[in-house]
Amino acid sequence: GEYSFYSVVGTVADVGVIVEWNHDRRGRLSTDKFQDDVFLGARVAFNDVQSTEILASFLLDADQATRALAFEMTRRITDRWSWSLESLVFFQIASEDILYDTRRDSFADLKLVYNF
Repeated sequence: GEYSFYSVVGTVADVGVIVEWNHDRRGRLSTDKFQDDVFLGARVAFNDVQSTEILASFLLDADQATRALAFEMTRRITDRWSWSLESLVFFQIASEDILYDTRRDSFADLKLVYNF
């Protein structure tokens, strides 16, 4: 679930806290890559003229040692231009984990976007 805090510390910024538990009773027999995982995240909306937003999250597999960190940030530069940064980092992926083939797929992506 997600819960939002508004006007944090007397500012116009909003902070959303995200917590989810994905569970499949079949355990390791499940073909779902998120059969027993905990997801924690925070979303910050600065509510400024540039529409600055940040989302940071952490995924923890309760059965395996698998961990993943994700980060996203967006901000408008002008009415037509904006930029975004997105990254995803996998680490500690066990060889028997269904995500093992993605262990080298960490990335960072910076985009400059023109809207017309």
